[in-house]
Amino acid sequence: MIKQRAFTLIELMIVIAIIAILAAIAYPNFADFIERQKLASAAEILTSDMKWAKSEAVKRNDIITVDFINGASGTWSYSLSDSDGEIKAVSGGNYSDFAIITMTQNFGADDTGFEPVRGTSLENGSVSLTSPSGMDLQVIISLLGRARICSNAGLPGYEIC
Repeated sequence: MIKQRAFTLIELMIVIAIIAILAAIAYPNFADFIERQKLASAAEILTSDMKWAKSEAVKRNDIITVDFINGASGTWSYSLSDSDGEIKAVSGGNYSDFAIITMTQNFGADDTGFEPVRGTSLENGSVSLTSPSGMDLQVIISLLGRARICSNAGLPGYEIC
C-alpha cells in the first residue's frame, strides 16, 4: 500500500492565518504607494501636456494658452487652446485615479501659455497637486517654457523645491 501525504485542515488554516496577518501588515504601505503613484501620474501627465503645448506653439506658429479651472468639490481641469479654439482638455474627474488629487495654480491669472517664436511661456508659475494624505508635487513652468516636477516633501524620484 502506498502512503499518501497531504496537508491537514489545521495546517492549511495556520497558513491562511499567516498570509492574512502579513497582508494586514503590508496594506498601509501599499495604500501609500498607490496614492503616491496616482499623484506622480497626474504630475507627469500635466508636465507632458505642458511640453506638448510648447512644441505645438512653435509647430503651429500660434500662441497656445493653458487655462486652469478649479471647480466645486475639489474638481479640476485644464484646457489647451490656440486661436482657432480648444485643442485638448483634461479633467481630473475624467480619470478615476485623479479624483482624489487636488490642484492649485499660482499663475497671475488662471492661465498661462506659450508663444510661437521660441516657445517661451507667457507667464511663469507653478501648479501644485496634492493627495489626501498631504503628499504634494509641483509642476513648475519657467519663463523659458521649461516644465519640471519637484516636491516640497521630498518624494522619492523628484528633486526638492
